[in-house]
Amino acid sequence: MSSIVILGKVILKDRILENGFLKIENGKIVHIGEKRESSTDRVDYDFSNFYISPGFIDVHIHGAVGEDFLDCDYSEIERITTFLASKGVTGFLPTIVTGPLTSMKLAVKKLERYIENQKAGARVLGMHLEGPFLNPKYKGAQPEEHILEPNIEFLEELYSPYLKLMTIAPEKDKEFKVIRYLKERNVIISAGHTDASYDVMREAVLNGLSHITHLFNGMRPLHHRDPGIVGYALVNDVSVEVIVDGYHLSDVILKMVTKLKSKEKILLVTDAMMATGLDDGEYKLSGQKVIVKNGRAVLESGSLAGSTLTMDRAIKNMMSMTGIDIVEAVFMASYAPAKLLGIEDRKGSIDIGKDADITVFDENLNIKMTMVKGKKVFPS
Repeated sequence: MSSIVILGKVILKDRILENGFLKIENGKIVHIGEKRESSTDRVDYDFSNFYISPGFIDVHIHGAVGEDFLDCDYSEIERITTFLASKGVTGFLPTIVTGPLTSMKLAVKKLERYIENQKAGARVLGMHLEGPFLNPKYKGAQPEEHILEPNIEFLEELYSPYLKLMTIAPEKDKEFKVIRYLKERNVIISAGHTDASYDVMREAVLNGLSHITHLFNGMRPLHHRDPGIVGYALVNDVSVEVIVDGYHLSDVILKMVTKLKSKEKILLVTDAMMATGLDDGEYKLSGQKVIVKNGRAVLESGSLAGSTLTMDRAIKNMMSMTGIDIVEAVFMASYAPAKLLGIEDRKGSIDIGKDADITVFDENLNIKMTMVKGKKVFPS
């Protein structure tokens, strides 16, 4: 691949190069400059009035544009990856919602085949299983009839070498057998849909748990005499997901999280479901009816059922709801998830030697171009 030169406002991990430029060779970033070095240099993309950002990484997304990873075939998965690229996403973890064990197993197999043959759009970086080992008390939109007690046999049926993240209720995992099984296989273990106490969380972390799925949502609430999982997450060194759609968390809560947690431990996620990118109406999530009105997705019971959020809007919302700047918000959508996944040496920031996973957008976060390893994936 020949070299590519891009001009623009380059967002680094800690600052913006207002008159920056990048040089890309063979899919890697090979040079970052403060200004254009020579007026005779060939410029492939002049985005001088736009931001050049590391590509966004979403570790929690169930679907979009009418498709759900629980029952997607290759072409349907590719429809989602193409849509995500249009929203600045360069990498993500398809998240499989709790469903019948046979359906979850089939979804895993289909995703394996897709990963091994992917050709377009945002890249699948692995898989996230949200269930089935959850606590029915905080099931949220997870269908209770398919929730199972933690069981190594069942887990072995679901396990894939591409499994990167699994959400479980740690208090249900007796002697933390499932957590230890996953830890031995380098899978990130996350607490979610859980009634875990502070003490259970402490023990679970000692056994390998390190992450919290959509903080505050689907878990025991914070109480001044019973801090529980939320209290543990806020004062200890675990990473947390936040869904910044204006429905899942208030601006006050988000401000509190940003004051108590380092930016490396806060991940913006969408928890997006199949209605994302489409109009309000009726949709499905693991066989359950979901009603979307004004972009808010709920079950007939009124329980939130994921979101219709996209990562570009998550960044914009995080800035407006908390007052943090664009550098910090982008960091939470790129470097923080890359660090969680252990791929920060090659993705998640604009640094020399890293993959040229790049998103270009204007001051309103409208996406102008997305690149994966130096190859343009949006617009196609």
